Amino acid sequence: MNKTSIVAALAAVLSLGAARAEAAEAKSGMTPFIPPPPAGWSSPTPPNETEDENGMEPSVSIGYGPDKPGERGLLYIILTHPSPHDMPSRFQSPRPLGPSPFAPQLVVSHVKVNELDAYLTYDANEQGGVLQMRVGRVLVGIQGGATTTDQIVAFARSIDTARLQKY
Repeated sequence: MNKTSIVAALAAVLSLGAARAEAAEAKSGMTPFIPPPPAGWSSPTPPNETEDENGMEPSVSIGYGPDKPGERGLLYIILTHPSPHDMPSRFQSPRPLGPSPFAPQLVVSHVKVNELDAYLTYDANEQGGVLQMRVGRVLVGIQGGATTTDQIVAFARSIDTARLQKY
């Protein structure tokens, strides 16, 4: 390898490092708001954060599962910062409560999460559900699989909503 090739390779490496640093700065900054996993649960991967780029809304998400081999369960959380004009369409409030007229096994209930309104749609047959709430400018979605309503709500309550409201 000659000197010119070495200089070109070094320049390429430095350029790649600068691009990575620039991309890291462009992240949404919501990763610190992701709550830790419940006791005995973990994630094999770090949070996935998307930038506010090309029409994509900034968001961060992660899924947690039980550490015990063979034990079922999933808690997946996503924090999204939609554009202001999308906010009303994304979070209708108040929502109709009770069994869904289209799928009676899905029951919608109103719950309080750290003094904020949240809606939990739960399927007792499948032991899973989705909790949705608005925290300031951020929409929070939590999906639970092979979990109870208490587990989903407790996980939601572990979010530092006071700090997230200031985002």
